[in-house]
Amino acid sequence: MENYNQVYRETVRLEGDMHDDLEVLSYLFTRARQLLRFSIFLSSPPAKTEGGVWYCWAYEMYTDTEYLMVLLKKDQRNRGMFLQTVAELRTPRTKILIFDECDIQDFLIKTKVPCQLLTLFESSVLENAYSLVGDFYGDTRANRTNVLNMNHIDEGLGVLSKYTSDENTLAAFCLHPLFDMERRALTSF
Repeated sequence: MENYNQVYRETVRLEGDMHDDLEVLSYLFTRARQLLRFSIFLSSPPAKTEGGVWYCWAYEMYTDTEYLMVLLKKDQRNRGMFLQTVAELRTPRTKILIFDECDIQDFLIKTKVPCQLLTLFESSVLENAYSLVGDFYGDTRANRTNVLNMNHIDEGLGVLSKYTSDENTLAAFCLHPLFDMERRALTSF
């Protein structure tokens, strides 16, 4: 897995049940693009523990908060590997970064692991727009770069979020490919 550029190009949309290293890295790179909206950036390349658990460090630019992302493959779950990895790697100032759909916040609170829960969508308007364009794009790729078309949305939301937090504006950005396709269809005949 030395060639991260190749993994970036082979990325598929989020798959929660990851079975191999390529799926883990693909998931991580997709999440990294989504983190741009929160001014959170990966601060290290992905790495593996001796036990084979993937992890990555991240930081929040404006608060200088340090995060640890721990990614388990499906066959690594419910075996204590998550807590073992957190215990090995976390420093006193580090929070574990989780997303709301991961559904492990209660577990982390119960085990007293400091965590930061990120909610990608504060409103159903943005969530619906993002979901709609995600369904529209699916796993289609750009002709020139072979990168997922949906990456354009994740990266654009990251940039646009620096200028506005208005969810209607962000939702409109998400939907623009649908209207571009309609415009192209109308003008190509």
